[in-house]
Amino acid sequence: FLSSLNGDCDSRTLILYTILKHYHYNVAILNSDVYGHSMLGLYLPNIQGSYLISAGIKYYFCETTDYGHQIGQIQRSVGDIRNWKIELN
Repeated sequence: FLSSLNGDCDSRTLILYTILKHYHYNVAILNSDVYGHSMLGLYLPNIQGSYLISAGIKYYFCETTDYGHQIGQIQRSVGDIRNWKIELN
């Protein structure tokens, strides 16, 4: 992935999680078995949008495979947050 920048949602989410975690960002991996999709969860203050909570921390959805999405914005096709869970934080 690092040499070609080609990868699926799992690859992109994992590499971003690893890099951001290294720099002490509060991040999580968000997965949905229903949608077969993975996204990065990112805590930043003063953000609005869709999120999952773990230990009182709001992890906002960050799409890693499609362009033009803001932090906290989730596509309608995968937008039912009841179908998402935090795998790693």
